Parts: sequence; C-alpha cells; structure tokens
Amino acid sequence: MNQSQQLEDEEKRHFENVCDAYRQYATFMRCGREDRIARFTALPDTQKRFLPQSLIEGTTQFKERSNLMANAEVRNQFFLDCVLNYTGVSNSQQWQTNITKKGKEATGKGIDWVTSESISKVQSVLKSLMRDWSVEGEQERSVCYDPVINAVRKYAPLNQKSTKKVCVPGAGLGRLALELRSYGYEVCA
Repeated sequence: MNQSQQLEDEEKRHFENVCDAYRQYATFMRCGREDRIARFTALPDTQKRFLPQSLIEGTTQFKERSNLMANAEVRNQFFLDCVLNYTGVSNSQQWQTNITKKGKEATGKGIDWVTSESISKVQSVLKSLMRDWSVEGEQERSVCYDPVINAVRKYAPLNQKSTKKVCVPGAGLGRLALELRSYGYEVCA
C-alpha cells in the first residue's frame, strides 16, 4: 500500500470516528449525568447537606436541573444529527436502528464506542458554536474578538483607495473572519 492510500485510509478512519462521536454524544452525556447523580446520592448525609438543592435527588431544583440537562442532551444530539444528515452519513437514530437490526449475533461484535476524548472534542465544538453564533455567547465573543478587531482597525485602517487583506489562521467557526469582513477587510483563512 502506498503512502497516499495510507493517508486516505487514515483520513477515512478519522472522519468515521468524528461521525461516531457525533452519533454517540447524547448517550455519553446521559451516562455521565447518571454517574454524577449516583455519586452524589452515595454521599453520606453529613456531606449531602453542603450540596446545593439542585444536586440533591428528589428536590424540585434537582428535577428542574435534570430536565434542563436531559433537554439539552436531546437538542444537542438533534443538532449533531442535522450536521451528520447534511454530510450524507447516518445520524444517531439511523445508526442505532442499524445496530439493533444487525444485532450483536449478526455482526459478531458489539457497539464500537468512541473515547471520552472524542466526546470532549464534540463538547468543544458545541461550546465554540455557542460562543461564536448564539445570543448567549455574545458577551464571551465580545471579550475574545473585540480586542483583535480593534487592533486590526487601529494598525491596518481602511481607506477609500485600497482594501486591506487580513489573514485569520485557524479561523475556527469563522465568526472573527465574518466580523472583520463586515468592517470591509478582505479576509483569508
């Protein structure tokens, strides 16, 4: 096998790992939430009294928090499934149905679970999306990007005779590039 084929195979494996992490996101989040609940529940009463009400099972605040978390898991999974659908690969529901139909007996193996490191990367993507593109992320976005935008405007001011090109390496989700473009800069990533 030549080096080009090896790189292509490696890229395909990486892409499938990312897709699997997207598909398995809600399952990992639910399991993590249930694990934390079990650990808090196992604490002795002498320690539980220091916990906020939202972490004590059976309280109204706990139920509200649990409902919010479960709702967020489902909504985030729906978003990730939309991304998967857009790329033309199976989403979490299709993948789960396929696993159930095939079954462990038919395939000879169980589910290939991704690592918690892969799920952490998905969480990072969701956090970045929230920061860069939501109303809720506006304050954090301002803290991150305003100093950069202000510096560009100060040290590379625009004039009517020419445009200025700004390179945004590691452009992430593109928000900084879009903001600079909105001021009239030509942007490359």
